Amino acid sequence: MAPSASPRPSMAPYPEEPVQELLKRVAERLPDKTAVIDGDRTFTYGQIEDLSNRFASALASSGLAVGDRVGIFAPNCVEFVIGFFGILKAGGIASTVNSAYTERELAFQMNDCGATVLLVHEALLEVAGKAEGHGLNIRQLIVIKAESQETGSFWGLTETAKGPPPEFAIDPKVDVATLPYSSGTTGLAKGVEL
Repeated sequence: MAPSASPRPSMAPYPEEPVQELLKRVAERLPDKTAVIDGDRTFTYGQIEDLSNRFASALASSGLAVGDRVGIFAPNCVEFVIGFFGILKAGGIASTVNSAYTERELAFQMNDCGATVLLVHEALLEVAGKAEGHGLNIRQLIVIKAESQETGSFWGLTETAKGPPPEFAIDPKVDVATLPYSSGTTGLAKGVEL
């Protein structure tokens, strides 16, 4: 019998700090290093930090409170990254939604997690609109339109935001940062608190 492979490596200790602090530390250390490439758009860590701070400020100004849930219904794009960190910096809980979901699945997840705001990519706006017929109940819809400065759009809110993101206490051992949903192989998807 062949000798067994080496033992599994142990897990490195995870820093006991909020997820958004990891971005802040990297942005302070490497502000000009490329963080995200989205098609022909490139963003540095410094830009992601600044834009997510602005989006957090916009969310707080629109009434988002600590612990409020915000859905993100978008394909892989830079706005997803900025939105995710902005939600956390505003004290919200990000509930990422599979971009292949139907209107029924979207409505279920948003209602089940108690989302009050939905960040949706313009390519998925029709699905979000049809989700209202399945009971989707949110107070604010923010549409991602690449480089659009329209009032109420993702970039419109982000570019016009005033002031720093709100300050609040958080315990990363206890407080929920994100609420993704499982695949739902035994029925409807279920939320997982992380």
